[in-house]
Amino acid sequence: MKIIKILLLAFILIFSLSGLASAIELVSDKARSKIAFSVGHFLFSTTDGRFKDFQGSIELDEQNLVRSTVDFTVRVASIDTDNKKRDTHLRTADFFDAEKFPDARFVSTSIEKVSGGGFRLDGNLTIHGVTKKVAFRLDYLGEKKGPDGLLNARFKASTVLDRRDFGITYDPTGFGIGKKVTLDVDAVMVPPMSHP
Repeated sequence: MKIIKILLLAFILIFSLSGLASAIELVSDKARSKIAFSVGHFLFSTTDGRFKDFQGSIELDEQNLVRSTVDFTVRVASIDTDNKKRDTHLRTADFFDAEKFPDARFVSTSIEKVSGGGFRLDGNLTIHGVTKKVAFRLDYLGEKKGPDGLLNARFKASTVLDRRDFGITYDPTGFGIGKKVTLDVDAVMVPPMSHP
């Protein structure tokens, strides 16, 4: 009986260690990644922009993607809408208040497969000092070895946010700035050793 228990414990230990070994840490390659957004402006146009400074990491379980975890941080002062005056305003307390709340962060809580392919990525998103649960549509576009022989993995994720949920309510005319913001992430993830 003791031998059976010992064998059983050994099997559980080996299984647990093999599960841990399947997780690979990858970080975002900013040169090949993009965090972009779009928001309606004065009913008849759309303002597009991006965040130029961010860092992300994924603990990627290659055997079962739903066991992976995601953590992304964006420096909101790096916002770029190709309009310096507008970007300066977006950094103020009217919008992001970048001096007081310099970072926006997403930390995943779960990943699950969805019908028709792809995944649902759930997590906590903090913007402007407010944390809300959000869900992204996540697509895993695959992986390959780069010229240096190291793993490259690509993901796309998208969601629609209501900026008012995060305390960003500025709109002096009442109709000039859209409430809904589409957020799109296109991330190439690489091993930390290959990331500058």
